[in-house]
Amino acid sequence: MGRVGIVLGLEVSRLARKSSDWHRLLEICALAETLILDEDGIYNPKEFNDRLLLGLKGQMSEAEIYVMKARLHGGILSKALRGELQVPLPTGLVYDTQNRVQLDPDKQVQESITFLFTTFDRTGSATATMKAFRKNELLFPRRVRRGPQKGGLIWEPLHHQRVLQVVHNPRYAGAFVWGRRKGRRLPNGHTAVKFVAPDEWISLVPGAHAGYITWKQYQANQQRLLDNAKAHGDDRRQSPPAGRARPAARSAVVWPLRRSDECALLHASRRTAGAHIPVRSRSHPSRCTHLSESPRGKPGRGDWHVTGRDGHSPHFGGGAHGPG
Repeated sequence: MGRVGIVLGLEVSRLARKSSDWHRLLEICALAETLILDEDGIYNPKEFNDRLLLGLKGQMSEAEIYVMKARLHGGILSKALRGELQVPLPTGLVYDTQNRVQLDPDKQVQESITFLFTTFDRTGSATATMKAFRKNELLFPRRVRRGPQKGGLIWEPLHHQRVLQVVHNPRYAGAFVWGRRKGRRLPNGHTAVKFVAPDEWISLVPGAHAGYITWKQYQANQQRLLDNAKAHGDDRRQSPPAGRARPAARSAVVWPLRRSDECALLHASRRTAGAHIPVRSRSHPSRCTHLSESPRGKPGRGDWHVTGRDGHSPHFGGGAHGPG
């Protein structure tokens, strides 16, 4: 501070990308009595007229950057509406020498993706599709997006989330799509990305290139996933889709504790908090009738209540206990 006498530049307003940064520079120069020089002349930020002129130059520079960004975005949008915009492709699709989208020439990659869609069409479940791959000891391909091996192909076990990504992607149906995600800048500098509904997509061009399934098959798959989500979500008022069995009722095995006629838990599912499970004591069949998770127990401890027909409710903590 105070060691610089003048700031030189052809267009000094381009020293900052935002008006706030530019005015902060003017404040510092005014406090340090530092002059600013560009191709139009010399300015003293302490003088009102010079400061006003420099402020207008900064605002014009910011407006120019905005106009350039708007033009670039307009060109991208125009290509996207025509389905000609080049964007990263999912595994199984590649660009040829003429920048046209085609199926991956690797036959093993094609067979893996085809088997995934065939299995999902037969089972109607992403979990069942994943299990089919693991049962047959099959791996699924993935293209490396970044790093020293960018563009390379690796094979890895198929996971449930990966199945959903493939089934939800309309590019596998031969459709060009742009605007499936929206980003929002967070105060910490990171960007939060979320998927939007299909009716909010900016561009959708079915039949833009070759695909592994048809557009009708893609729509049918989305409806299946939606039905599955309704049947297995928090709101279970709707029944599961036709052809799929309801989940079996949960049960627990109990036995009397030593020196006591109370019932202790051997095994029970703790998926749903507060769920009542019918149980039976081996020595006193009429004593214990219901098992429910304790509302007083801390998450992860597995505290349970056993309630008998006589209203007696002993409490057992810490999950399953042996009889000894």
